[in-house]
Amino acid sequence: MHYIDGEPMMVSDTVALGDDRMGRVVGSIDDGVYTDEHPESAWAYLGRGVMIDFPQWGLLHYQEPDADLQLVCRGPASAS
Repeated sequence: MHYIDGEPMMVSDTVALGDDRMGRVVGSIDDGVYTDEHPESAWAYLGRGVMIDFPQWGLLHYQEPDADLQLVCRGPASAS
């Protein structure tokens, strides 16, 4: 999946949703890449999209890009 600007979403990206609501991409179902804390076995059944962990709301599944979701910075390539 990609951000609205066309940049690819990657596991470990820090993202913002609206004002000061930061989250972290923890799984890319499309790419088959997940963090150790959120393994493929837990989320692959969703079929497509990404999982983003927001401290305020918990895990959110996105199947399509959201215009309000912005890349803040790339995280370390520590996903498996």
